[in-house]
Amino acid sequence: MAVDPGYLVRPAGTDDVRAVVGLSKLWADEGCTIGYVAVKEGDKHLQSWLDGGYFFVGEVECGVIAYAAGVVKVGKNAIFEPDGERYLDVHEVFVHIDHREKGVGDRLMEALLSRSESEGINRSMVGSNNVDWLRTYRFYERHGYGMFSIQMYK
Repeated sequence: MAVDPGYLVRPAGTDDVRAVVGLSKLWADEGCTIGYVAVKEGDKHLQSWLDGGYFFVGEVECGVIAYAAGVVKVGKNAIFEPDGERYLDVHEVFVHIDHREKGVGDRLMEALLSRSESEGINRSMVGSNNVDWLRTYRFYERHGYGMFSIQMYK
């Protein structure tokens, strides 16, 4: 995949909140994720992303067009999160539909993972309710993730 050099990925700040809230609403309206509820200004998740430093945006000349966020947690004695070990829980990665397949999502994931590795965090996990689960799986697989379970409904 060719990466468009016009995309800038950087840490998110309070000035980016309105744009991220707008993107989150687009995500919810798109209906690509089952049960997704858009973040709103003042949400505790949004504040935890800002406070935790695992919150990045992708932008071009027109403004913020993507974001990724995660939170560092401590394991509770499971295979993928050993007791007491810190790991990154990737909460959200979203790219505006007009900017998908251009590498900005990959760059956002690289920013999250690079940040965690710089802090000695070598594990991370992600869950998704994305309707296009195979595409989502392939995206995360490119970043070293493997599947440990599957959950389905009817």
